[in-house]
Amino acid sequence: MSYIAPHFMTDATPEQIERAITEAEATSQRYARKASVLRGLLATRRDQIAAGTWQPATTQPTV
Repeated sequence: MSYIAPHFMTDATPEQIERAITEAEATSQRYARKASVLRGLLATRRDQIAAGTWQPATTQPTV
């Protein structure tokens, strides 16, 4: 479970809770899309490695 600040738990209005839900769902959807793209990249990379057409980079890439 994600952390929810104690003051939010006791003091948040219904509108603030709804906004927090909307933001959390949007974040979840963004990460789901990113994971999907990364799964596609992984499949492509494995195919390239199997075919011998991919050469590792000399530097560490970032996501």
